[in-house]
Amino acid sequence: MAATLAVDTTSDDVSLTACTAAPADCSLRGAIAAANVLAGADAIEFNIPTSDPGCSAVTGICRIEVASSLSISEGLTIDGYTQPGAQPNSIPAPGANNAQLKIEITSAGFVNLGVALFSLQNSNAGPFNLRGLAIALPTSAIVTGGLRHDHRGNWFCVDALGQSPEFNLPCNAFTLTGFNRTIRVGGPDPADRNVIAGGGRDLNGQPGGGTNRLRVNSIVSERGSILLQGNLIGLAPETPEHAGETATRHAIEIDILSDSGNRVAQLLGLVFELPEELRAIYARNGIDIPAFNGDDSFRLPVPATYIVDQAGMIAYAFVNADYTQRLEPAGILDQLAAMSR
Repeated sequence: MAATLAVDTTSDDVSLTACTAAPADCSLRGAIAAANVLAGADAIEFNIPTSDPGCSAVTGICRIEVASSLSISEGLTIDGYTQPGAQPNSIPAPGANNAQLKIEITSAGFVNLGVALFSLQNSNAGPFNLRGLAIALPTSAIVTGGLRHDHRGNWFCVDALGQSPEFNLPCNAFTLTGFNRTIRVGGPDPADRNVIAGGGRDLNGQPGGGTNRLRVNSIVSERGSILLQGNLIGLAPETPEHAGETATRHAIEIDILSDSGNRVAQLLGLVFELPEELRAIYARNGIDIPAFNGDDSFRLPVPATYIVDQAGMIAYAFVNADYTQRLEPAGILDQLAAMSR
Protein backbone atom coordinates (compact mmCIF):
# COMPACT_ATOMS: atom_id res chain seq x y z
CA MET A 1 0.00 0.00 0.00
CA ALA A 2 1.38 3.42 -0.94
CA ALA A 3 2.73 5.50 1.94
CA THR A 4 3.27 9.23 2.44
CA LEU A 5 6.41 10.18 4.34
CA ALA A 6 6.92 13.72 5.65
CA VAL A 7 10.50 15.04 5.79
CA ASP A 8 10.90 17.31 8.83
CA THR A 9 14.64 18.01 8.96
CA THR A 10 17.42 19.10 6.61
CA SER A 11 19.71 16.44 8.08
CA ASP A 12 21.25 13.88 5.71
CA ASP A 13 21.22 11.15 8.39
CA VAL A 14 20.06 7.85 6.83
CA SER A 15 18.95 6.54 10.24
CA LEU A 16 16.11 9.10 10.44
CA THR A 17 13.51 6.79 8.88
CA ALA A 18 10.69 6.84 11.48
CA CYS A 19 8.77 9.64 9.74
CA THR A 20 6.21 10.01 12.54
CA ALA A 21 4.65 13.12 14.08
CA ALA A 22 7.69 13.43 16.35
CA PRO A 23 10.07 16.29 15.44
CA ALA A 24 13.23 15.77 13.35
CA ASP A 25 12.78 12.02 12.85
CA CYS A 26 12.55 11.95 9.03
CA SER A 27 15.38 13.06 6.74
CA LEU A 28 15.11 13.02 2.94
CA ARG A 29 17.66 10.20 2.79
CA GLY A 30 15.82 8.35 5.56
CA ALA A 31 12.46 8.79 3.84
CA ILE A 32 13.89 7.41 0.59
CA ALA A 33 15.38 4.46 2.46
CA ALA A 34 11.99 3.78 4.07
CA ALA A 35 10.20 4.06 0.72
CA ASN A 36 12.65 1.66 -0.90
CA VAL A 37 11.49 -1.19 1.33
CA LEU A 38 7.78 -0.48 0.84
CA ALA A 39 5.92 -2.00 -2.08
CA GLY A 40 4.27 0.34 -4.57
CA ALA A 41 4.73 4.00 -5.44
CA ASP A 42 5.17 6.17 -2.35
CA ALA A 43 5.20 9.94 -1.82
CA ILE A 44 7.62 12.15 0.08
CA GLU A 45 6.33 15.47 1.35
CA PHE A 46 8.00 18.22 3.39
CA ASN A 47 7.19 19.97 6.65
CA ILE A 48 10.54 21.35 7.82
CA PRO A 49 10.29 24.12 10.44
CA THR A 50 12.19 27.30 9.61
CA SER A 51 13.91 26.91 12.99
CA ASP A 52 15.86 24.00 11.48
CA PRO A 53 19.60 24.83 11.17
CA GLY A 54 19.43 24.32 7.39
CA CYS A 55 16.59 26.80 6.89
CA SER A 56 16.52 30.57 6.53
CA ALA A 57 14.02 32.33 8.77
CA VAL A 58 14.10 35.27 6.34
CA THR A 59 13.37 33.48 3.04
CA GLY A 60 11.81 30.29 4.41
CA ILE A 61 14.14 28.29 2.13
CA CYS A 62 15.48 25.02 3.55
CA ARG A 63 18.67 23.57 2.07
CA ILE A 64 19.35 19.83 2.21
CA GLU A 65 23.04 19.04 1.67
CA VAL A 66 23.73 15.41 0.78
CA ALA A 67 27.03 13.59 1.14
CA SER A 68 26.39 10.93 -1.50
CA SER A 69 23.97 9.77 -4.17
CA LEU A 70 20.34 8.98 -3.32
CA SER A 71 19.40 5.52 -4.61
CA ILE A 72 15.79 4.86 -5.64
CA SER A 73 14.49 1.30 -6.01
CA GLU A 74 10.70 1.79 -5.90
CA GLY A 75 8.27 4.22 -7.53
CA LEU A 76 8.45 7.58 -5.80
CA THR A 77 7.14 11.16 -5.91
CA ILE A 78 9.13 13.86 -4.11
CA ASP A 79 6.97 16.97 -3.81
CA GLY A 80 8.62 20.20 -2.67
CA TYR A 81 5.38 22.15 -3.05
CA THR A 82 4.13 20.55 0.18
CA GLN A 83 6.67 22.62 2.16
CA PRO A 84 4.85 25.56 3.85
CA GLY A 85 5.19 28.74 1.79
CA ALA A 86 5.95 27.02 -1.52
CA GLN A 87 3.85 27.97 -4.55
CA PRO A 88 3.93 26.80 -8.18
CA ASN A 89 4.50 29.11 -11.13
CA SER A 90 1.42 30.88 -12.53
CA ILE A 91 2.92 32.56 -15.64
CA PRO A 92 2.35 30.78 -18.98
CA ALA A 93 5.23 30.10 -21.36
CA PRO A 94 7.24 31.91 -22.65
CA GLY A 95 7.07 34.36 -19.74
CA ALA A 96 9.12 34.47 -16.55
CA ASN A 97 8.75 31.93 -13.76
CA ASN A 98 7.31 33.16 -10.44
CA ALA A 99 7.35 29.87 -8.54
CA GLN A 100 8.21 30.11 -4.86
CA LEU A 101 10.40 27.13 -4.06
CA LYS A 102 11.31 26.42 -0.45
CA ILE A 103 13.29 23.19 -0.73
CA GLU A 104 16.83 23.22 -2.11
CA ILE A 105 18.92 20.10 -2.61
CA THR A 106 22.66 20.25 -3.20
CA SER A 107 25.85 18.47 -2.19
CA ALA A 108 27.71 19.38 0.98
CA GLY A 109 30.22 22.08 0.05
CA PHE A 110 29.19 21.76 -3.63
CA VAL A 111 31.30 18.61 -3.87
CA ASN A 112 31.01 16.62 -7.10
CA LEU A 113 29.43 13.33 -6.01
CA GLY A 114 30.94 11.55 -9.03
CA VAL A 115 27.57 9.95 -9.76
CA ALA A 116 23.99 11.14 -10.27
CA LEU A 117 22.14 12.73 -7.36
CA PHE A 118 19.05 10.56 -7.88
CA SER A 119 20.09 7.16 -9.21
CA LEU A 120 17.22 4.86 -10.15
CA GLN A 121 18.42 1.31 -9.61
CA ASN A 122 15.96 -0.85 -11.51
CA SER A 123 12.69 -1.02 -13.46
CA ASN A 124 10.70 -0.94 -10.21
CA ALA A 125 12.00 2.56 -9.49
CA GLY A 126 9.21 4.20 -11.41
CA PRO A 127 7.38 6.25 -11.98
CA PHE A 128 9.86 8.73 -10.51
CA ASN A 129 8.41 12.21 -10.11
CA LEU A 130 10.02 15.42 -8.90
CA ARG A 131 7.90 18.48 -8.02
CA GLY A 132 8.75 21.90 -6.66
CA LEU A 133 12.45 21.36 -5.94
CA ALA A 134 15.46 23.61 -6.58
CA ILE A 135 18.42 21.32 -7.27
CA ALA A 136 21.91 22.59 -8.06
CA LEU A 137 25.24 20.82 -7.66
CA PRO A 138 28.24 19.91 -9.82
CA THR A 139 27.25 16.53 -11.21
CA SER A 140 27.15 14.36 -14.29
CA ALA A 141 23.37 14.16 -13.80
CA ILE A 142 20.73 15.12 -11.28
CA VAL A 143 18.57 12.20 -12.44
CA THR A 144 19.57 8.98 -14.20
CA GLY A 145 18.28 5.43 -14.64
CA GLY A 146 14.80 3.93 -14.33
CA LEU A 147 12.04 3.54 -16.91
CA ARG A 148 9.46 6.26 -16.26
CA HIS A 149 10.01 9.90 -15.37
CA ASP A 150 7.66 12.84 -14.78
CA HIS A 151 9.30 16.07 -13.60
CA ARG A 152 7.30 19.29 -13.30
CA GLY A 153 7.67 22.65 -11.62
CA ASN A 154 11.33 22.25 -10.63
CA TRP A 155 14.36 24.49 -10.98
CA PHE A 156 17.35 22.49 -12.15
CA CYS A 157 20.88 23.87 -11.78
CA VAL A 158 19.77 27.07 -10.03
CA ASP A 159 18.99 27.64 -6.37
CA ALA A 160 15.62 28.58 -4.89
CA LEU A 161 16.39 32.28 -5.40
CA GLY A 162 16.96 31.66 -9.12
CA GLN A 163 20.72 32.11 -8.84
CA SER A 164 23.47 29.92 -10.25
CA PRO A 165 25.74 28.77 -7.40
CA GLU A 166 29.46 29.41 -7.79
CA PHE A 167 30.86 25.92 -8.24
CA ASN A 168 33.49 25.15 -10.82
CA LEU A 169 32.02 22.22 -12.75
CA PRO A 170 28.94 21.91 -14.99
CA CYS A 171 25.55 20.97 -13.58
CA ASN A 172 23.81 18.43 -15.84
CA ALA A 173 20.12 17.88 -15.13
CA PHE A 174 19.21 14.70 -17.01
CA THR A 175 21.17 11.73 -18.28
CA LEU A 176 18.28 9.48 -19.27
CA THR A 177 19.82 7.41 -22.04
CA GLY A 178 19.09 3.84 -20.96
CA PHE A 179 15.95 1.81 -21.53
CA ASN A 180 13.44 4.49 -20.54
CA ARG A 181 9.87 4.06 -21.74
CA THR A 182 8.34 7.44 -20.92
CA ILE A 183 9.93 10.78 -20.04
CA ARG A 184 7.92 13.89 -19.26
CA VAL A 185 9.67 17.17 -18.48
CA GLY A 186 7.25 20.08 -18.06
CA GLY A 187 3.76 20.29 -19.55
CA PRO A 188 1.03 22.62 -20.83
CA ASP A 189 0.10 24.24 -17.51
CA PRO A 190 2.10 27.12 -16.00
CA ALA A 191 2.64 25.04 -12.85
CA ASP A 192 4.32 22.32 -14.98
CA ARG A 193 7.12 24.55 -16.26
CA ASN A 194 10.64 23.66 -15.19
CA VAL A 195 13.62 25.99 -15.20
CA ILE A 196 16.58 24.08 -16.68
CA ALA A 197 19.84 26.01 -16.62
CA GLY A 198 23.48 25.25 -17.33
CA GLY A 199 24.43 26.07 -13.76
CA GLY A 200 27.97 26.19 -12.43
CA ARG A 201 30.98 26.68 -14.72
CA ASP A 202 32.56 24.64 -17.46
CA LEU A 203 36.17 23.42 -17.51
CA ASN A 204 37.28 26.79 -18.91
CA GLY A 205 35.70 28.63 -15.99
CA GLN A 206 32.87 30.03 -18.07
CA PRO A 207 29.30 30.10 -16.65
CA GLY A 208 27.04 27.23 -17.67
CA GLY A 209 28.19 24.30 -19.73
CA GLY A 210 25.67 21.69 -18.56
CA THR A 211 24.09 19.22 -20.97
CA ASN A 212 20.96 17.06 -20.90
CA ARG A 213 20.38 13.71 -22.59
CA LEU A 214 16.95 12.15 -23.07
CA ARG A 215 16.25 8.89 -24.91
CA VAL A 216 13.46 6.32 -24.81
CA ASN A 217 13.17 2.82 -26.23
CA SER A 218 10.05 1.12 -27.54
CA ILE A 219 9.14 -2.51 -27.00
CA VAL A 220 6.50 -4.68 -28.66
CA SER A 221 3.87 -3.86 -26.04
CA GLU A 222 4.68 -0.18 -25.54
CA ARG A 223 5.88 2.69 -27.65
CA GLY A 224 8.41 4.95 -25.98
CA SER A 225 7.50 8.63 -25.58
CA ILE A 226 9.16 11.90 -24.60
CA LEU A 227 7.19 15.04 -23.71
CA LEU A 228 9.12 18.30 -23.40
CA GLN A 229 6.83 21.28 -22.97
CA GLY A 230 7.12 24.82 -21.67
CA ASN A 231 10.81 25.24 -22.54
CA LEU A 232 12.64 27.04 -25.34
CA ILE A 233 14.92 24.39 -26.85
CA GLY A 234 17.68 24.49 -29.47
CA LEU A 235 18.48 21.48 -31.69
CA ALA A 236 21.88 20.94 -33.35
CA PRO A 237 23.48 18.06 -35.29
CA GLU A 238 26.66 18.35 -33.22
CA THR A 239 27.59 15.74 -30.65
CA PRO A 240 26.50 16.64 -27.09
CA GLU A 241 30.09 17.59 -26.24
CA HIS A 242 30.44 20.00 -29.18
CA ALA A 243 26.92 21.36 -28.64
CA GLY A 244 27.84 22.14 -25.03
CA GLU A 245 31.02 23.89 -26.16
CA THR A 246 29.04 25.96 -28.68
CA ALA A 247 26.54 26.98 -26.03
CA THR A 248 29.32 28.06 -23.67
CA ARG A 249 31.30 29.92 -26.34
CA HIS A 250 28.31 31.99 -27.44
CA ALA A 251 26.73 32.32 -23.96
CA ILE A 252 23.57 30.52 -25.10
CA GLU A 253 21.22 30.14 -22.12
CA ILE A 254 18.55 27.91 -23.66
CA ASP A 255 18.69 24.12 -23.74
CA ILE A 256 20.38 22.67 -26.83
CA LEU A 257 19.55 19.10 -27.84
CA SER A 258 21.87 17.00 -29.97
CA ASP A 259 20.26 15.60 -33.16
CA SER A 260 22.72 12.78 -33.83
CA GLY A 261 22.82 11.83 -37.50
CA ASN A 262 20.41 14.67 -38.36
CA ARG A 263 17.54 12.24 -37.86
CA VAL A 264 15.00 14.83 -36.70
CA ALA A 265 16.15 17.36 -39.30
CA GLN A 266 15.80 14.65 -41.98
CA LEU A 267 12.18 14.05 -40.96
CA LEU A 268 11.55 17.78 -41.33
CA GLY A 269 13.13 17.89 -44.79
CA LEU A 270 15.92 20.22 -43.73
CA VAL A 271 19.06 18.19 -44.51
CA PHE A 272 21.44 18.92 -47.40
CA GLU A 273 24.86 17.59 -48.43
CA LEU A 274 27.71 20.09 -48.26
CA PRO A 275 29.11 20.45 -51.84
CA GLU A 276 32.61 19.12 -52.49
CA GLU A 277 33.95 22.56 -53.41
CA LEU A 278 32.92 23.94 -50.01
CA ARG A 279 34.40 21.14 -47.93
CA ALA A 280 37.98 22.28 -48.58
CA ILE A 281 37.04 25.85 -47.67
CA TYR A 282 35.49 24.68 -44.40
CA ALA A 283 38.60 22.59 -43.65
CA ARG A 284 40.95 25.54 -44.27
CA ASN A 285 38.95 27.52 -41.74
CA GLY A 286 39.25 24.78 -39.13
CA ILE A 287 35.65 23.56 -39.45
CA ASP A 288 35.65 19.74 -39.35
CA ILE A 289 32.01 18.82 -40.04
CA PRO A 290 32.43 15.03 -39.53
CA ALA A 291 34.22 15.58 -36.22
CA PHE A 292 31.58 18.03 -34.97
CA ASN A 293 28.69 15.76 -35.99
CA GLY A 294 30.28 12.51 -34.88
CA ASP A 295 29.90 10.71 -38.24
CA ASP A 296 31.56 10.56 -41.65
CA SER A 297 29.00 12.59 -43.51
CA PHE A 298 28.98 16.21 -44.64
CA ARG A 299 25.26 16.59 -44.07
CA LEU A 300 23.95 19.77 -42.49
CA PRO A 301 20.47 21.08 -41.61
CA VAL A 302 19.00 24.26 -43.03
CA PRO A 303 18.49 26.60 -40.03
CA ALA A 304 14.85 26.53 -39.00
CA THR A 305 12.62 27.65 -36.15
CA TYR A 306 9.36 25.93 -35.26
CA ILE A 307 6.67 26.76 -32.72
CA VAL A 308 4.81 23.65 -31.63
CA ASP A 309 1.37 24.03 -30.06
CA GLN A 310 -0.06 22.08 -27.13
CA ALA A 311 -1.51 19.48 -29.51
CA GLY A 312 1.98 18.72 -30.81
CA MET A 313 1.32 20.40 -34.18
CA ILE A 314 3.66 22.90 -35.87
CA ALA A 315 1.84 26.22 -35.56
CA TYR A 316 4.57 28.38 -37.10
CA ALA A 317 7.72 27.70 -39.13
CA PHE A 318 10.58 29.91 -40.25
CA VAL A 319 12.94 28.23 -42.75
CA ASN A 320 15.47 30.00 -44.98
CA ALA A 321 18.18 28.35 -47.08
CA ASP A 322 20.33 31.43 -46.45
CA TYR A 323 21.89 30.48 -43.11
CA THR A 324 22.52 34.16 -42.28
CA GLN A 325 18.77 34.73 -42.11
CA ARG A 326 17.47 33.52 -38.75
CA LEU A 327 14.35 34.24 -36.76
CA GLU A 328 15.39 36.52 -33.90
CA PRO A 329 14.14 35.77 -30.35
CA ALA A 330 11.97 38.90 -30.53
CA GLY A 331 10.29 37.42 -33.61
CA ILE A 332 9.55 34.21 -31.71
CA LEU A 333 7.96 36.19 -28.88
CA ASP A 334 5.90 38.21 -31.38
CA GLN A 335 4.57 34.99 -32.94
CA LEU A 336 3.73 33.52 -29.54
CA ALA A 337 1.92 36.71 -28.55
CA ALA A 338 -0.07 36.66 -31.81
CA MET A 339 -1.01 33.00 -31.29
CA SER A 340 -2.27 33.70 -27.76
CA ARG A 341 -4.66 36.42 -28.87
